[in-house]
Amino acid sequence: MAIPCRKVIVSNTEIDVAPLETVSLRLLLRDDEGERAKLYSAARSLGFFYLDMSDSKPYLADVEQLYSITQEYFTQSEENLLKDFRMDDEFRGYKGGKNWGSLEILRDDVVSSSSEVPLPAIIESNSAIVHRFISVSHEAVHVILSQLSKLLWPDSEHRLEERHHSKKRNNSSLKVYRGPTLERLADVGDNAHTDGGSLTLLYTDKWGTQVELPWNKEWAWVEAKPGHAIVTVGDTLQALTGGLLYSCRHRVSQPVDGYEERWAVTYFFRPENGVSLLMGNTYHEETNPDGIINLAIAENSLMQKIVADYLNDNLRLETKHLTYGDGTTGSYRLKANLAKFINTYFHPIVDVQPKETIVSSGVSGTMDQLVWTLCNEGDGILVGKPVYSGFIKGINP
Repeated sequence: MAIPCRKVIVSNTEIDVAPLETVSLRLLLRDDEGERAKLYSAARSLGFFYLDMSDSKPYLADVEQLYSITQEYFTQSEENLLKDFRMDDEFRGYKGGKNWGSLEILRDDVVSSSSEVPLPAIIESNSAIVHRFISVSHEAVHVILSQLSKLLWPDSEHRLEERHHSKKRNNSSLKVYRGPTLERLADVGDNAHTDGGSLTLLYTDKWGTQVELPWNKEWAWVEAKPGHAIVTVGDTLQALTGGLLYSCRHRVSQPVDGYEERWAVTYFFRPENGVSLLMGNTYHEETNPDGIINLAIAENSLMQKIVADYLNDNLRLETKHLTYGDGTTGSYRLKANLAKFINTYFHPIVDVQPKETIVSSGVSGTMDQLVWTLCNEGDGILVGKPVYSGFIKGINP
């Protein structure tokens, strides 16, 4: 259902403000049914909503302190910032570019007494504030999970919390940003995305985020509200609920021309490492042979075993049948049969030709072949999920 946007004037420019619902953490803690229904409606329709944290005064004071800590951190020289860069770690350390920067600290590195990962000096000297912020944020998102589970599966043992055990390793994190506005709005690049985790808590005090409204695909601004977190439903939560909850596309931008410093404090809540994205009825060879097999992972060992067992039991291959080396873009015979299969069962408007197909051992290899054999400058590549950042790095010069 389409919900009208509110109009506001920013620097003599009229903008549309997204109609975000406000959900009270205090009422969720009281197990209020009306507030639970409001939460579910917001998470299902737009996937963005406000969480009223106004009763958590010490926590909000820590958020204000984190703004100051963020500002202090990014006043360092580029040389010092790069000391916190982690080449081999997606979820830790400093990352930056022209006019922006971020620092990410894993929850496990802060709350675990056994962690041996060194923290940046500014974070270490403010560790009490960081610890409190992470702990309260983590508790708040668990309250949201619990309330959503009660509404999604009221008579079931399945719970979203089953995939988010606090004592198991996970990549939940505090992430702080410096993202100043630019002199020219036209210079803001396209950065539309969805969040990959379960839930995100965002704190900011300036215009900086736009959401794509699902009912008309128009972009609307998210207004910063004092005492409130902006909550985003991520891809993982959408997958765990079978699409009942909505992971909304959003982007970082600015409403008008003009340079201005801008800071943001976020808590990215992610599931425990290695978690299955299926809630219940998961396939098991012995205990649940009619269950669901998860195809939404890159390395599905279960499927590999099933296919290998089937081939071993039903096919007898000779060396001459293995045609791996007869083409740089895959076996000619395999490509011919693949094209025939697509044309027979999917009925494309124009028949697919074997020369227009590529077969490789993985997405990274396919990307390389597309770039070097089929793509022209400016072409795009449509990739199904899951998508990893390495795919993009591999094709961008």
